[in-house]
Amino acid sequence: MPETLNTLIQLIGKRAERKEMADLVNTFVEIGPLFTALSNTENQVVYGRRGTGKTHLLSYLLNTKISEGDLAFIINMNTLGSSGGIYSDNNLPITERASRLLVDFLAQFQDSLTDIVLGSDRTRKFDYDAMCSYLDSFAEAITEVSVDGSIQVLDQKSNSEKEDNSYRFGVEDKTVSFGISNNTGYSSDKVYSTTKSGVETHHIHFGRLNALFGKITTALHNCRIWLLLDEWSELPLDIQPYLADLIRHIIFPCRNIVVKIAAIEQRTNFRVFAGSNDIGIEVGADTDMSANLDEYMVFDNNSEKAQQFFRQMLYKHLSTVAHEKSESWSLAEADYINAIFTQQNAFSELVRASEGVPRDFIFVISMAAQKADDRLISVDDIRYAAKRWYNTAKARTILSRKNAVLLLRWIVEEVIGKRQARAFLIKSDINDDLINFLFDERVLHIVKDNVSAHDQPGIRFKVYSIDYGCYVDLINTSKFPLGYFQIDSSSDSEIEYIQVPSNDYRSIRRAILDLSTFYNSLSEAP
Repeated sequence: MPETLNTLIQLIGKRAERKEMADLVNTFVEIGPLFTALSNTENQVVYGRRGTGKTHLLSYLLNTKISEGDLAFIINMNTLGSSGGIYSDNNLPITERASRLLVDFLAQFQDSLTDIVLGSDRTRKFDYDAMCSYLDSFAEAITEVSVDGSIQVLDQKSNSEKEDNSYRFGVEDKTVSFGISNNTGYSSDKVYSTTKSGVETHHIHFGRLNALFGKITTALHNCRIWLLLDEWSELPLDIQPYLADLIRHIIFPCRNIVVKIAAIEQRTNFRVFAGSNDIGIEVGADTDMSANLDEYMVFDNNSEKAQQFFRQMLYKHLSTVAHEKSESWSLAEADYINAIFTQQNAFSELVRASEGVPRDFIFVISMAAQKADDRLISVDDIRYAAKRWYNTAKARTILSRKNAVLLLRWIVEEVIGKRQARAFLIKSDINDDLINFLFDERVLHIVKDNVSAHDQPGIRFKVYSIDYGCYVDLINTSKFPLGYFQIDSSSDSEIEYIQVPSNDYRSIRRAILDLSTFYNSLSEAP
């Protein structure tokens, strides 16, 4: 049995976009009230780093809403038009780049809706004739172009004259005949040609499109449309607000269209101010309050909840793989952990090592199962796999930014080396590109937001933890972190280590990290 289970573990799919819809449905695990909150009819944003399950969540929502009789489709912004080409070409004016993005997005919407409507089994009571007409008008509206420049009209006139002379001479019965004929023709042609000289640009009329959206939803007899936008953060930051503005003006007013956007918070720009104009979406005002997948499954916030989630997730994935491979599967969910791991602590260590990220969890257990081979997975196997996953994936990724590598080394030295902790605090109003990059690459993790201290009233902090892979080698050594971070105890001469972060402390000055020290060291370096 261990050999079979370890083989099945290594066959678990790593990415949701490569799985069949049935597999996504069968392996979905609810995260507290998140799915219930996402199922409402308000427009929302779902934040989460790569690997936290955004695509899986949207896919499950898609299937749920279709099964309830609504229309739903996902637009993957990563494959929209030429996001890696003309959208990020800074040689083009931002207005042109944004216009092309809007047209590509609307074209994808029109194509997806057309496929659904025309592919319907006609059991729905749609006004199909009206729908086809509106969709044609929609296609015309989004392909309308204008030319900025001069227009020249060329007037040409041509005249032609043709003369044909012929002579006749003949003798018949001693009679001589002679004749002359002349044919003259005249023609005149007048040709007009128009030459446009300028730059052809897309022209998008918000009012016309908004009216068409309203007509389309009416023709659907008020059937609700769920528009799910995945991989929003793959779009260039500077043109994201323009697409957001289009959605706010054209789609948000339609009460039968629900928009859900999945994005990475640190790589998202929904709003920009251009002079006196406010362009984009204000999250929380134009949309319902956002949800953040990164906040849910942090082990040290609630270890029992985290273990329960990952226990169900692993069981469902194994059941699905076993079914695909026609393997017998008779283990109950309550028993299968003992059939895979040497002890419960090994599974707990796996959950801790994953840092609340489902994709990291799957990669780590796959590597651990490969190492264990035909035996049960041990704690040492988990630690080996976690270190290997960190070195082969995360550490290599951040090598592309030298200063990010230097910052991570500095943090590890300051926090783990000098304070023997594995977490630190930064003021919430600090938006540092390198910190955001390390967080995005999952070598730093946000454990708590909006933390305060009595000795620093009015100031809020974020609690960041260092990835398990950074300090796994220190386990069972004198340098292993003693807790999350240091605080002053009731006695000023003593120091305590926090194990489960809360929102309010007497003092946290020992845990605050001053990034200016790092940047000063960079400027002083030779």
